[in-house]
Amino acid sequence: MEKKSDRKSSYIRQETWKKRNTKQTSPRVMKKGFNLAELGLIVLAIAVFFAAGAFFFRVTSRSAYDITVKHDLQKFADFQDYHYKINRKCLGEQGQSVRNDGAVSDLVIENYSVSEGVCITIVSGDPQRPNDADNPYAFQARHAKSDKVYEYNFLSGKTVER
Repeated sequence: MEKKSDRKSSYIRQETWKKRNTKQTSPRVMKKGFNLAELGLIVLAIAVFFAAGAFFFRVTSRSAYDITVKHDLQKFADFQDYHYKINRKCLGEQGQSVRNDGAVSDLVIENYSVSEGVCITIVSGDPQRPNDADNPYAFQARHAKSDKVYEYNFLSGKTVER
């Protein structure tokens, strides 16, 4: 049987070994964390990525609004062309608009709507004679969150940016 003193000396040897072998060998080797310059570089890199992302989001959002407006304007032009071929008259008078930007539309067309934020306004022409060379039927479209305005000329069938 093991003596009490042998057990105690064995325990002391184990504790001494643990302390001796778990000491830090050098403060540089066991360094934890970042210094101030490294943290500054990390924060700067994050800020640059955030700024680039915000810029990219803004550019693509505006582009998406412009694409939506162009699509709705072309869809409205196709609708007017179809209506004119059947009824020999376009819908709406100068100054009237179809809108989905929070304001009330004064040109209500059954089963027809434009995308959210879009307003299409008839700016010139006679709905009875939309192909008149002196006063062609034309309408403009814009999005509430974009500063670009697009105009469609019924006579030429072309869309231009204003």
